[in-house]
Amino acid sequence: ILRSFAANAVDFMRKPFKAVELLARLEKRLEDASPLKWALDAGRFARAGSICLDVESHEVFFKGGKLTRLPPILASLLCVFIGQPETVFQKASLYAKAWPMRTKPCKGLRLVDKAIERLKKRLGPEASRLLETVPSAGYRLHLG
Repeated sequence: ILRSFAANAVDFMRKPFKAVELLARLEKRLEDASPLKWALDAGRFARAGSICLDVESHEVFFKGGKLTRLPPILASLLCVFIGQPETVFQKASLYAKAWPMRTKPCKGLRLVDKAIERLKKRLGPEASRLLETVPSAGYRLHLG
């Protein structure tokens, strides 16, 4: 057990273990890893510039008015950007942050492109201009 934690383990279970306990531990770890959970710990609203996300209801506000309500995965993705505006995120990094429960990024990188496309469509023409594609690098929330 000590060697496991010395190697950066965050939890440990001895064999034989019960599937119910394993699932409960996994669900808790995934919940703790969610960008929406981090934002909720800081308060109900995540803000960057003129865009604001209600992390409980997943409603997006832009320039003071209600814009749209996002499905959970798109809210999680927007929350990643709001948490670090102006940061260029590579697709693999976005995948790891917005989809912490998935483990195969090689298949997920196209998923990121599709999710960004869906997010831009949901945000509409004015707000979607904040999400920029940075050629050969990734995506960022550009406030300036």
